[in-house]
Amino acid sequence: MIQQKAKKFKEFIYGNGGSLPIHLSTPSLSSKDINNVVKELRKNNLAIGDSKKKFLDLLKKYIKSKFVLLTSNGTVSLYAALLADNTKYNDEVLVPSFNYVASVNAILSINAIPHFVDSNLNDFGVDFEKLDSYLSKNTIFKKKKCINLKTKRQIKSLVITHVFGHPCNLDHAKSLCKKYNISLIEDASEALGSFFKKKHLGTFGKFGVLSFNGNKIITTGGGGAIITNNKKIYEKLIKIIDNGKIPHDYEFVYGSHGLNLKMPNINAAVGINQLKNIEKLVQLRRKLFKKYNNLSSKDLILIKEPKFSRSNYWLQTIKVESKKNKLKLIKYLRGKKIMVRSSWKPLHLFNHLKKFPKMKMDNAVKIYDTILNIPSNLKSN
Repeated sequence: MIQQKAKKFKEFIYGNGGSLPIHLSTPSLSSKDINNVVKELRKNNLAIGDSKKKFLDLLKKYIKSKFVLLTSNGTVSLYAALLADNTKYNDEVLVPSFNYVASVNAILSINAIPHFVDSNLNDFGVDFEKLDSYLSKNTIFKKKKCINLKTKRQIKSLVITHVFGHPCNLDHAKSLCKKYNISLIEDASEALGSFFKKKHLGTFGKFGVLSFNGNKIITTGGGGAIITNNKKIYEKLIKIIDNGKIPHDYEFVYGSHGLNLKMPNINAAVGINQLKNIEKLVQLRRKLFKKYNNLSSKDLILIKEPKFSRSNYWLQTIKVESKKNKLKLIKYLRGKKIMVRSSWKPLHLFNHLKKFPKMKMDNAVKIYDTILNIPSNLKSN
């Protein structure tokens, strides 16, 4: 039965997807993108050049943020944000278990402790109501710090992920973080072009993170960005992503720990024209959602954007009734060379991560069992 209903999706994807196999989300490079790169190569501007400034200026204007830094990818952006937030050895960082592993890897890389939290069944972001109840029972305040009653460690921050480009409820996120005096870090890696109440994602928290990886809605090949609303933090981040360097005309002077996490100029050159066309790219994915949604049924439901938001629909997502149906659907479509994928397996289920603190994860497991991603930038949408 599920395969029969999936045939409509297969026929639509075949009609709009180009040659087989048809992938989830592939780079859309134009002749202008290629020409920008060639110009920089001819000027020998690989690491340093004008493209970084052009790309950065376009990005700041689009997301409406003064303080933005370009990095080599989204993962190191999270790493730098955690460092800039003074996250110390054994501090706990609240992070969704239903999530890409990069968030947890960034936490572990600075010897902090991931503390897994559950997601909600609507936008797949953090379940703030459930988390509030959990923290009220399992934490206390000492010297204005949120302390885990069981581990006696400080809970330093909350990383929220805007899953597949769909905005979390930022009102709830900010309210919860204020209540428990923890920092809000927005992982908006998948969400360039997404807004909550007409404000761009990544600009609500103490830190925001973007990614321009090859599968994102625009790409610089590899690349990312860090957003903050605080000038002092911005100045701290400048040093962190440049080996802790203090500017000097001719000497090498260092004032703190850091790594070389900067985006090379040649990567920025790839993204300039793409960023100019971001609204067109978002509208194409939003139109694709409507066409997919016309094919949906009660047991093949397209996930739509939450209220008070505009999603970029980076990855189109189907929800089915059971894990059995999900696996049948994946097997059928992949057998037709349509490269659908399962969603992320909740991170608390992996052997090397089972030891870390967590709340009850009913929703994260249910989400994993019942959703899959389907091709999201078809050529003729």
